[in-house]
Amino acid sequence: MLLRFRTLRIEAMHLRARLALASAEGTEREQRLRIAEGLSRKLANERLPWSDPLATLISAAVARQRGDDSKAARLTSRAVEEFELADMQLYAAAARRRLGEIMNDDGGAELIARSEDRMRKQQIKNPARFSNMLAPGF
Repeated sequence: MLLRFRTLRIEAMHLRARLALASAEGTEREQRLRIAEGLSRKLANERLPWSDPLATLISAAVARQRGDDSKAARLTSRAVEEFELADMQLYAAAARRRLGEIMNDDGGAELIARSEDRMRKQQIKNPARFSNMLAPGF
């Protein structure tokens, strides 16, 4: 009955999607990406200011895993904006880092540096690992 509570349902879906992305390897890779994709759609259907960017970032990770870097960059950029609007600054920083990694140029390096600076101000000792936790699959 706990999943009747919207907040818990969203958190559970988001955690499951992150786990699917983090473990999308080998023979189960595509199955796990499909799980993450389905959960992203369910999160988007919740239509909350804080669940929408979670869904967008998961979709971006799926696109990145499938080799569609232009779609991944577009979705990740949108996720950064949505996280900032929802005042989810650490998620925005993690998404910004992922966008920088996709860009893989001087502009991308600047985004990664901004992300790390934001996280270090929050006493996060390893921003790369923290980003892996919040935004796996990239």
